[in-house]
Amino acid sequence: MLSEFTPLLAYAQDKGLKVVSEIYILLSTNRLLTEERRQFPGWEPESPDLDVVLREFGYENSLFNHVDFYICPSENVALDLVENWNIERAVITVVPYGMSPEWLQLVPATIPGRILFVGTADLRKGIHYLAMAADILVKRGKNYEFRVAGHVSDHVRSQPMCRHLTFLGRVPRDLIQEEFRQADVFTLPSLAEGSAEVTYEALAAGIPLVITASAGSVARDDIEGRIIAERDPCALADAIESIIENRQLRERYSTSARRRGAEFTRDKYGERLLAALQALPV
Repeated sequence: MLSEFTPLLAYAQDKGLKVVSEIYILLSTNRLLTEERRQFPGWEPESPDLDVVLREFGYENSLFNHVDFYICPSENVALDLVENWNIERAVITVVPYGMSPEWLQLVPATIPGRILFVGTADLRKGIHYLAMAADILVKRGKNYEFRVAGHVSDHVRSQPMCRHLTFLGRVPRDLIQEEFRQADVFTLPSLAEGSAEVTYEALAAGIPLVITASAGSVARDDIEGRIIAERDPCALADAIESIIENRQLRERYSTSARRRGAEFTRDKYGERLLAALQALPV
């Protein structure tokens, strides 16, 4: 994605072949994170600005010189290519991912008021905004439980803002499904993703989602949950509360989520990908 195999791609084009590249995450991720780290110092260790490093070394980006077509897992990634990287929409195809069908077999054991976040607890995935939302809900007198399953650094764990979050660390696969079974709401307030697999798993498990568009999910607003604006902890808190406190709404989202999840298994992903490749004008 970042100029891997440039000579091979150039050789393929020289031989008259069409080159297709998958853009599996927002290409503007580094720019977004650089700004986020400036606004939230101390949450992550200092790291060099990759874009600056690439410019200093005169690094050729093979994506723009040796690729004919782009496959993206979500509309959000495609939109970023068009708006920020001047790629024509006509050469971009969106093919959402899929999950193992075993997730469709999970039997819910829902614990009301339990919110689940799955993934690395970092700025990219919006852990700080979840922490802010948790604080808002606690101040409203809500006795909710915020469970975070995934790697967490000492930088994040030690933040006073995260005092209402329960960090589980990395959870083995045979145990993570139990977390999904018991979750009342799934949340991923990401700033940059491709199309997070955990959102497909949450859908399949029948859990209402509260996510950002940047999570790259196939979930739809007010059908399988709520899609909120990035960097908006108040909207995040409001959406979580609205689902937990309205059990009829929660049930409607849950039913739709399970149905939606069934449309995105790995086998169906393979079918969609093959169809997309066959449809390319080569």
